[in-house]
Amino acid sequence: MIAALALSKTSYAEVFCVTSSLGLQIALGTAASNFEDDEIRIEQGTYAIQQFPFVQPFTFNGGSTHGGDSDDLTISGGWITFSGNPCGRQRSNASALDTILDGQGLDRVMHIDVGEQADVTITGLTFLAGSPPGLDTTRGGGLDLGSVSEIGGTFKVERCAFVSNTAATASAVVISRSRTIHFNSNLVVGNTSRDPAAAVELLQINQNGIYAINNTIINNVTESNATVNVVTGLRVRVEGTSQSLIANNILWGNERNDIIYGGPGLHTSQNNTIESAANLPDSEQNNVSIAPLFESGGFLNFNLDPQSPLANSGLSPPPDTVPFPTPFNLAWSLPDTDAGGRPRITNGRVDIGAFETLQDFLFSDRFD
Repeated sequence: MIAALALSKTSYAEVFCVTSSLGLQIALGTAASNFEDDEIRIEQGTYAIQQFPFVQPFTFNGGSTHGGDSDDLTISGGWITFSGNPCGRQRSNASALDTILDGQGLDRVMHIDVGEQADVTITGLTFLAGSPPGLDTTRGGGLDLGSVSEIGGTFKVERCAFVSNTAATASAVVISRSRTIHFNSNLVVGNTSRDPAAAVELLQINQNGIYAINNTIINNVTESNATVNVVTGLRVRVEGTSQSLIANNILWGNERNDIIYGGPGLHTSQNNTIESAANLPDSEQNNVSIAPLFESGGFLNFNLDPQSPLANSGLSPPPDTVPFPTPFNLAWSLPDTDAGGRPRITNGRVDIGAFETLQDFLFSDRFD
């Protein structure tokens, strides 16, 4: 069900191996109050939210608001048995779809509330069929990551999938109240907002900034009849000194507009394919409106076809050596693999979207 191994402070203070839904809830509860940095490794498989004695999403309540700690938290999927340990090795080619957290349409899948300056990393998970109760106030059907009264550190959500979630707003995921937000290489598909709202909402005020890079946000809808500037794809809102970089995304096929750049902060948008935007960013370069061409066959297969013009057309990640202090637009990187477990960069340049093609291209000019 759950195993914990204490390590030295030079690494994670405590590592949890989770093999059941109850074990995941126990690990989250323990990690919120042990005043140590924690890593939760989830064996690949499917984990439904708890129903007894009452329906409860997977919940982490840290920080002084809840009497918990403000230490770092890492949650990752794709772990398999090695040397008798069910979380002994993480598959190098693990897909987000190999480790599924299932809300069963009963409640939000996961709610994480952290303390001051706590870093949170979530990788390699699918958030499926979350549906928090309440018609007007609920948000984050798949994942609600933030803080009630404090500002967290760096939040990273990478190589995850958000599928068939429902909420009043932010039907798939909402991330807020952190120093820096990285939303990278994620698939967001088939989510439903009850209100005229986006599937993904990334929000920040007077902090380091938001990076939304290499995501595929597609075929999300709303139950609302409102039409003016409705966005069912991605909403990025930055206030005050915060700014955003939105790059290498497929924003396509959502019921209404695919993106809205919100707030008075600076928005930079590069190398995206966008079918329809509610407004314009402050700066944009190499954005196109080209329908993505995906491989045929397979459930949730959003791998680009090798002949798609979006392949090898992404904004290249910053070099290893950058100036100090690092300019905002160079303070990001890519994971080693995409949401499907393939190498993140093939043929020397990253593709647009959450997935890479397996084959090289006949042509290399693309957006240039």
